[in-house]
Amino acid sequence: MPSDEETLNAAIPDIMRLIRKDWLSFLDLRLLIITPSQWLYVHNGRMEPHYELIENARIDRIGRAQHLVRGDVIDFVSKLESLVREIIQARILGLFSPKVKEFDDVLQPVSFDRCIRLLIKWKVIEGGLKSKIVELKNVRNGLAHSWSESDVLYENISLHDNIEEFRKDAKEVWLSLIKIYMKEEVKHLGILLNKLGDYNTINAWSDITRERESRGSTDEE
Repeated sequence: MPSDEETLNAAIPDIMRLIRKDWLSFLDLRLLIITPSQWLYVHNGRMEPHYELIENARIDRIGRAQHLVRGDVIDFVSKLESLVREIIQARILGLFSPKVKEFDDVLQPVSFDRCIRLLIKWKVIEGGLKSKIVELKNVRNGLAHSWSESDVLYENISLHDNIEEFRKDAKEVWLSLIKIYMKEEVKHLGILLNKLGDYNTINAWSDITRERESRGSTDEE
């Protein structure tokens, strides 16, 4: 039996083909498919495939150029937060739902901490992983609100002195969350492929897109 990663890597070309086949019908689609080696992100009328996951390389780069520490850490933890929110959304809506954008609006005001607590309540993540996520988040918050990077600690040690541990934990957390999300992806993959190839779905999605555009025009007035 293929692993989750093998199943998803094999499915990504089919997903891209089905979306491209009726691209104009799916301009309103938002979808994230991710494995440890690649991702496909469809949003705002764009399809962004990455055939070599560069996040690990970015994690390894953190702290190697002193002036990039703040920006690299903030960028990485922001992606971490986005992935946590995608896990929540996938558990509730699956991978393919016309309610994704509305659910984004519901989830947007929910803090990162509350999202983490929700995944713990659902027993999606355990205490050890939760603690590391919180430590990484605290570094992001510290860098975002500090005058000097030297004021920021990681596990009660100066971030600059403990940067190797930060990178190791960052990579571990990133891969752990991807594996959690992959379980949701595989669970809903069959439905996603069937919906993308179903003309009834395609026509309905086009109607949803037109309705959103009309509603947006009305709101602007």
